[in-house]
Amino acid sequence: MRHRLAGALASSLVYISVALLVSLVIFTVVVPRFGTTRNLAGIGAASASLGVMAVGATLALGAGAIDFSIAGNAAMTGSIAAVVAANTSPEMGIIVGLLAAVIVGLVNATVTIRFRVNAFIATLAMAGSLRGISFVVSNSVGVFVDSGPLVTIGQGKVGDIPYSVFFFVVTAVLGGWILRSTTLGRSMLAVGGDSAAARIAGIRTQPVQYIGYIASALAAGMAGLLLAGRAGVAVPQAASGTELLVFSAVLLGGTSLNGGRATVLGSVLGILFLNTLYTGLVLAKVSPYWQTIIQGALLIVAVRLVQLRSEGRDPLQRLEAIVRGRMTDVR
Repeated sequence: MRHRLAGALASSLVYISVALLVSLVIFTVVVPRFGTTRNLAGIGAASASLGVMAVGATLALGAGAIDFSIAGNAAMTGSIAAVVAANTSPEMGIIVGLLAAVIVGLVNATVTIRFRVNAFIATLAMAGSLRGISFVVSNSVGVFVDSGPLVTIGQGKVGDIPYSVFFFVVTAVLGGWILRSTTLGRSMLAVGGDSAAARIAGIRTQPVQYIGYIASALAAGMAGLLLAGRAGVAVPQAASGTELLVFSAVLLGGTSLNGGRATVLGSVLGILFLNTLYTGLVLAKVSPYWQTIIQGALLIVAVRLVQLRSEGRDPLQRLEAIVRGRMTDVR
């Protein structure tokens, strides 16, 4: 079983790596401005907030926890942080904003785990509520963020590389380390893969899933702070629709929607691929409507690949078997 999971993750990384490389080459050739250092740095900056959300979503899905409230949580956290910062200090705004994000994670976990409400319905409803809270807190207007750590991280650079990219990298490395090298990470994958078996093995499944929801919520909150800092203003409409991008990237990267299989590296590559595709299409002056159609199609492809892997019918593995068989025949 473990060998099959490792093979599925490896094939997913191959898929997404090839897709990223091909998109980079095509857009560099077709769109003159695409390959510039400034544009690539911009892709990195745009990927930072989405990437941080994807890391949290990956940890949650690995534990079998599905959180569709991440975009609403990002907007709410940014709005709360900006309002508190305007009335106290930027540091207090960050603390209160992240605390609010964690509370959202606790509520999501309690509703889905304790009260057994369907996770999709519960977190989708939470997303709408959080968006409403964002409008209430901000009085339906943008709240400027003009000083403090948020602006430094959101707008500062080392050469052409934004600080937010470094923040994204650190978050991804930490998330990957937790998932692959800690008892907590292994417990999350065990619970997501088979909660009954994990319980028999002595793992306390409910606390592990709580941590999954909290990780997702905290990552969404940090992403909201990055968005506010980069734009210099927190708006209640922030991150609208980013759930589609984040979950498309996570699934394309090899994380299972059913839990038990997750890869932070795959999610990072997925985010970079989708942002590369989006930027290339914009520079190529492709209609925004077609961009939305392409994003939806990619999500369908990602879900289908997940289904094929779960059924042991991964296309890449089948191709590998065919090639090996023909090489054997030749010998």
